[in-house]
Amino acid sequence: MYPSEKLPEIFDVLVNKMSWESLPPTENSIEKINSHFNMKLPQSLINFALKSNNFSGWFSGLGEDYQSTSHIIRVNSLYRQKRMRREGKWVKSMPRNYVIINLGFDEDCDCIDIDTFNPDTGEYNIKYWSPGIEDGAVHEDFYNYINSHLMFWSKDIKGEKLSKINEILSA
Repeated sequence: MYPSEKLPEIFDVLVNKMSWESLPPTENSIEKINSHFNMKLPQSLINFALKSNNFSGWFSGLGEDYQSTSHIIRVNSLYRQKRMRREGKWVKSMPRNYVIINLGFDEDCDCIDIDTFNPDTGEYNIKYWSPGIEDGAVHEDFYNYINSHLMFWSKDIKGEKLSKINEILSA
C-alpha cells in the first residue's frame, strides 16, 4: 500500500491528463453536489481532487463547471437514464444508492454507495458497477479504493515512470 499523502502524486505519474479539464472543487460546488445527491462527499476524495493535477483523467469533475459532460452530476444523470430489460420489464439499470465518481469509461463505473456511510470516518464503500453486473469489487473507503488501483496500475511499470514513483516514495 502506498502512503495516503503520496497518492495524488503517484496517480499523476500513472494517469495521463485528458484533453478536457475540469475545474477544481470549491466550497460552493461541493455543497451543490452534496445537495444534489443528498449525501456528503468524502473529504478524502475532495482532498485528492485538490492535490492531483490529472484528476480529470479518471474522475468526474467536482468543480463549478456543472454543464461539462465530465461533471459528476452530468455523468450520473446519463447513467440514471439508462434502462435494461429485467424479467420482461424495462427497469433503470443503475442502483439508486450509487453515485459514480469516475468517468465511466466503457461503462466501468466506480461508485459511492450512499447507503454505507460511516459516521466515524466520513467515508462510504466504493463499489464497482456496470450495467448488468450486480456484484462488483467493494472497497471500504476512498483511500483503499485509489490505493488498490494505483498498486495494480504500477505493478508492471518500468523506466521513467518507475523512477518517478520511487522518487516520490523516497521524498
